[in-house]
Amino acid sequence: MIIPEEIEGIPVKSISDNAFKDDEFLKEVVLPDGLNEIGAYAFSCPNLETINLPESLVAIGIAAFKNANITEIEIPPNILHIPEEMCSYNEHLEKVSYKISVRLPMAVISK
Repeated sequence: MIIPEEIEGIPVKSISDNAFKDDEFLKEVVLPDGLNEIGAYAFSCPNLETINLPESLVAIGIAAFKNANITEIEIPPNILHIPEEMCSYNEHLEKVSYKISVRLPMAVISK
């Protein structure tokens, strides 16, 4: 499923709590740039295998991907808090990576 950047001219900024919870047909989700928040249990879908998290994302709800079938997930750099049970009961989850964007002052690397 591809979630559009806008619906009837209104930007999609969040996915509500339980939005797709228990959807057995959802296997892949493409989220739009500009999305800021994913609600609790929003993608707790037993057959979900793939989801992209856009760089604009700043909040993920509790158990957003619980019981999914995701093998790997990359957390964008604006997420400062990893919620409880974010990917719990994902039997095939092998890799969770966290993208960090850090600016270092010159003094850190100068001689």
